[in-house]
Amino acid sequence: QRAQNAVAEAEKILAPSGLEISESISVLLDGTKDIILAEADAWGADCIFLGSHGRHGAQRLLMGSVSESIAQQAHCSVEVVRAS
Repeated sequence: QRAQNAVAEAEKILAPSGLEISESISVLLDGTKDIILAEADAWGADCIFLGSHGRHGAQRLLMGSVSESIAQQAHCSVEVVRAS
């Protein structure tokens, strides 16, 4: 239900942009990086947009970086956005 609510809210935000919005919701059990890369491949994405927590240094090394991993392995452009 939480996922459906999040998708509905995202649709409200994106609707005025004219972007094509998929009506399907998938529950995927793989790792985050693998899911994002597989979905981008399946959609034939031209670009992947990701948010970032802005971690750096030892904290980033200990936790890993999904966005960095995706940027290195994606078949398309990757835009990583960090909160100011």
